[in-house]
Amino acid sequence: MAKESKVGQKLSDLTTKKMIIIILAMLFSVPLFDVSSYINPPNNYEYGLFVLESLYNLTENHTRIAFNKTYWLYIKEESTSITPLV
Repeated sequence: MAKESKVGQKLSDLTTKKMIIIILAMLFSVPLFDVSSYINPPNNYEYGLFVLESLYNLTENHTRIAFNKTYWLYIKEESTSITPLV
């Protein structure tokens, strides 16, 4: 069996070091290009609460009572779902 020459050994070490650096660079840079790192898409209960809030004019007293009832009913319904309100 032939021994590896010094040139082959140095090339092998250099290639291994470059590959390790490339793999580490990819591991650290991939999350930077992921959209979910920067934007949190609204989920169903946040959107529902936003719609409820925008439907009711909170300056009138009777509308505020109706909003509060609907708001707590919505929270009660969402708490039993797979992804409950926190």
